[in-house]
Amino acid sequence: MHLLAKTLRFPNKIVAHVAGSVPMAIINPISENTGVLYPIQSLLKNVNRDFSTVPLCVEASNEETLTALDLLANELSRNVYFLNSEQRKVLHLAAVFASNFENYLNIIVSELLTKNHIPLNIISPLIEETAARFGSENLREFQTGPAVRNDKNIIETHLNMLEENSDYQALYRLLTKIIQKEIYTKTCGCKSARAHRIHL
Repeated sequence: MHLLAKTLRFPNKIVAHVAGSVPMAIINPISENTGVLYPIQSLLKNVNRDFSTVPLCVEASNEETLTALDLLANELSRNVYFLNSEQRKVLHLAAVFASNFENYLNIIVSELLTKNHIPLNIISPLIEETAARFGSENLREFQTGPAVRNDKNIIETHLNMLEENSDYQALYRLLTKIIQKEIYTKTCGCKSARAHRIHL
């Protein structure tokens, strides 16, 4: 996009990009009428999607361009938001946690179940319920599991079960450490996390 912005010129035309992490200013040299239409969704080949449900984030260099992009966005989606480049960058970061990282965690879930001949749909209700909680005022109140309970025996058992994959084991350690630091020590009223956390 940087290279295109250096070479392309479209005076008086509306030029917009669709990236979440790229500031609008990148394309400003192309035209005085620039903007962004950023869809908050992973767009995959061969996946049919009702685009009207996909949130669209709009930004523009001037009011005239903003009006035009707003009209286009509302033709495409029922959920249109006005975010500037800094807000959109934060949203993109949040989307990486919400979608990219979460999908990889689901890959781990799938591998663990498949390897042990356990049907995947047995855990689907748990995944769906966890996702449905998003938007609650305090998600930390819903945190359960051995880390928040400081269940050292279960944590050690899980780490031993992951010995064949050091990456998964390291990820389990890291997430457990973060949960205990951010949630367990607050809910138990501990002054020091070190005194109560298992040595990971």
